[in-house]
Amino acid sequence: MSNIILPPIPHPVDTFASLPATPPIWSMWVTVDTGFVYIYNGAAYVAVSAAGPPAVHGSTHIAGGSDAIPDIESFERVYDCLAGIVVTDVVYQDASDNVAQADSATVAKMPAVGIVVEKPTATTAKVLLSGLYTAAAPHGLAVGTVWVGNTGALTTTAPEKPGHLVAQRFGTVIDATKILVDIEDHMLL
Repeated sequence: MSNIILPPIPHPVDTFASLPATPPIWSMWVTVDTGFVYIYNGAAYVAVSAAGPPAVHGSTHIAGGSDAIPDIESFERVYDCLAGIVVTDVVYQDASDNVAQADSATVAKMPAVGIVVEKPTATTAKVLLSGLYTAAAPHGLAVGTVWVGNTGALTTTAPEKPGHLVAQRFGTVIDATKILVDIEDHMLL
C-alpha cells in the first residue's frame, strides 16, 4: 500500500473561548458548540464556513452564521473482511490487507484503522479512515474523547491495565450521532 498524505483534521474544543492562545501556525480547530472550523494563521483565528466568506474571528460576524457542523473531508477505503464484520465495528488491518475487529486487549488486533460505515457485500467493508462519522442511530457515547475498546467497540473510558494492553485515541464524540474520527498512534500499556 502506498503512503497517503491526509489533510489535517480539526482539533475539537468545546467553545471559541477554549481555543488555545498560541496554537501552532496553520493548525485547524472545530468548536463543538457551533461546529465552526477555525484556522490559526499565526496572528489570528480565521473562521472557515461552507456559506459566506471567511471572517477573522474577533469581529462580531462569523462567516456562514449556521449552527450546522461544516463539511469535513472524509477518507474511506473498501477492504476485504470476514462475513462477521458489521457496520459500526472498529477495525484493524491485518497482514493480508483485510480488516477485522480491533481489540485493545489483544496487541495482534491493533492498531485500529477506522470504523465500518457500509458493507457493500458480505465479505467487503467500507471503512471510514478519518473524517466525520454519522451513526444511523444514537451511539450511546458521552461527548468527549473516544478510545478503541474491546471486540470492535468504542469507549469513552481511557484504556488501562489489566483489561487492556493497548491504548489508542480514536477521535471525539461531538453529539449523540456524530464522531470526529481522528485516529492517533497506539501505545502499549
